[in-house]
Amino acid sequence: SLLKVSAAKGDCVIVMGDMNAKLARSQQGITGKYCMHAKADSGGEGLTEVMQAFHLSAASTYFCPPRKAPLGQATYRPKVKEHTPSQLDYVLISQRWLSSVRSSKVEWRHSIARFGHPWDHGMISVNLHMRINKEKVRRSRPDRKWLEDEGNARTFNEAYKQAKKSRIE
Repeated sequence: SLLKVSAAKGDCVIVMGDMNAKLARSQQGITGKYCMHAKADSGGEGLTEVMQAFHLSAASTYFCPPRKAPLGQATYRPKVKEHTPSQLDYVLISQRWLSSVRSSKVEWRHSIARFGHPWDHGMISVNLHMRINKEKVRRSRPDRKWLEDEGNARTFNEAYKQAKKSRIE
């Protein structure tokens, strides 16, 4: 898998897509309390194993959908209106970087523009706030090793005595 080969410890890994899996709600470190489904399906169980192996969390399940969201956290609306909407698309992020996610919502505007109504898949948008450490500026300090040389130390002492005499006069 690509994650095994390229992901190093401490990297911010983000996996987004149509997982076609229903994850279970409130799994410690995996999903949040705003996941739509109480139980996982077979695809969700497989996805949960992958997420545990690579320390990933479904960031899009930790945020409450806005009240005006017609389908809540649903990301898929089936063709048959009798079937209920479901959450099949997720944004997975490294658990270490989960606190960088500030918000998540499902946008249906692309589907509405294409079909005239919310249908098929909605697009999940996630707002990230990355923190990067500022490089510390080092102050330049005098090179005292120059004085360790006896010749340089003698020259310095003589120059110092001369400067002191000229101040007194």
